[in-house]
Amino acid sequence: QKAEEAVRIAAQEKARIEAERKAAQQPPKVERAPLPQANDNPPPAKPKSNPFTIDNLLKSLQ
Repeated sequence: QKAEEAVRIAAQEKARIEAERKAAQQPPKVERAPLPQANDNPPPAKPKSNPFTIDNLLKSLQ
């Protein structure tokens, strides 16, 4: 049973690698703009709690 799973995983990996190889061989169809300069400053920390919860929505409707 583990052997079957290993064979299945190997086949999936082989198919993924083959797809990546084919994609790499095809020329890009769209001329892409250069990426913007990387921002050295980390983004501001996002609050962990979402203020727009269902409870707050229901309370605001009352």
